[in-house]
Amino acid sequence: MKCSDAVYASIAIVDGTYMFMFKAPLTTTKRSFASAFFDHLLYTNDTDYLRSMRNMLGDLWNKSIDLSEMKVEAAMRSPPITIAAESPVSKAIDLMLANNIGSVIVVERQKPVGIITEKDVLNRLVGTQKDPLRTTAEEIMSSPLVTIGGEKSLLEALDVMKSSDIRRLVVVKEGKIVGVLSERRVLEKSEAGLFQKINQQRSALP
Repeated sequence: MKCSDAVYASIAIVDGTYMFMFKAPLTTTKRSFASAFFDHLLYTNDTDYLRSMRNMLGDLWNKSIDLSEMKVEAAMRSPPITIAAESPVSKAIDLMLANNIGSVIVVERQKPVGIITEKDVLNRLVGTQKDPLRTTAEEIMSSPLVTIGGEKSLLEALDVMKSSDIRRLVVVKEGKIVGVLSERRVLEKSEAGLFQKINQQRSALP
């Protein structure tokens, strides 16, 4: 069985006789966390199907997505959305909602000085009961920015996120900010690639 922390699905073949495949439920599911896993459970003990799946998984193991070969610039969101440091937080929230993003870059005199994430809004605005119309972006932003080069690999990006205990990195190229990479974008990129390979292999099964 191939296991990956970047993919929300697990396939297990037990003793070459039984196969179980789970896909983790959405975090918004209203069902209990444990029972929700069974909504997309696949089980079979069909010998021919198991043999085909075992061969497919072996092939996927050899051809599986390597995050060390995927570049940051291929997964980042670009161009980055910015907001002036003196602007009210309400504007930052509006920008995140309008662009369906989880962060905005804070700039001062056209230079990036910080980042506002959903977590910053919850902890430093909502949690402290501040007025979003009277609170400025620089008051709740996270600073300094943690950056990474667009030519770096996604694996290196995940390592930086883990060591810095953050979920987003500002992507730079030749000293300029060109995008934002989130942990979620990395996971979506790797998951989409893997499931594409699975579907291609599955369509070839008899």
